[in-house]
Amino acid sequence: MSADSPITIITAWGEGFGNGHIQRMIFLYHLLRDKGYVPLIVTDSDPASLNNSGCRFTDTVPGESRLIIRDMRDSTPAEIQSLKSTAPVVVIDDCGEGRRYADLAIDLLPHPDHPLPSSDFSACPFLFGFNFVNAMTRFSGIPFEKDIDILIYTGLNPSPEYLSFIHTCIPEGWKTLLADGNECALCAGGIKTGEVISYAESLLRSKILLTHFGISLFEGNLCGCALASVNPTEYHSSLARLVRDSMGVINFGVFGEINPADVKKGLKEITVASERTDGTIIRKSIMRHAELFLERIEQFIR
Repeated sequence: MSADSPITIITAWGEGFGNGHIQRMIFLYHLLRDKGYVPLIVTDSDPASLNNSGCRFTDTVPGESRLIIRDMRDSTPAEIQSLKSTAPVVVIDDCGEGRRYADLAIDLLPHPDHPLPSSDFSACPFLFGFNFVNAMTRFSGIPFEKDIDILIYTGLNPSPEYLSFIHTCIPEGWKTLLADGNECALCAGGIKTGEVISYAESLLRSKILLTHFGISLFEGNLCGCALASVNPTEYHSSLARLVRDSMGVINFGVFGEINPADVKKGLKEITVASERTDGTIIRKSIMRHAELFLERIEQFIR
């Protein structure tokens, strides 16, 4: 196999997937390229919001691939066996039946059936999102005060019902940021005031992050936020409970089944950090987690 043969990354984004998979795979793309490999991302369509990512995209797995990394949740045995006819296969956070046919399965996020290798998150492999990593690089050496009471991260295109519910949970008088996947802005009474702040800066400045289970919890943890979750499904809520001890997540439960007054009361009781945060320290933690991931996969590169 030629050294110019690609390491092929298969992933997806958009409806049903969100942005987490493509964000962390673009970060992995750059990690691999920096180590001298030739990475390639296979996805159905290029994410328009990441046109400046510096990645090569295609819609077909090259026959000369050195390694295939699949980050798309549930696989089938037939799919993994077909990919293995081309190259060794590594699956990430895969709970499908095809998982057991892969050469290596790595769990970056906790799952009831597939616990993380250590209860200490700092000792676990993890891949953060490309935009988040770039922002922490830009903010290296810049201290930020924790001057915002709470950041609400809703994910892409939240329903009006969810937004209405979540705003009734926020204690009166709190300085609040709303991040809805499109922009992050200060808001009052559920209405954006127009002052827009980047997502990464909002994490660095916020005392509490309220979101659902997902990569945002891990990013908030790294930025020194106290963590709370309101989840769209019982599945997400069960995952949030898995990181209660390792990251101190306060899980309020499932949207539609909880009283906003209970959430408001719980938020007031959370102990928050007030010290400054700095992108330099965060960047070092990001790279430590990434190196643990690369150590796992390099033995399979042929």
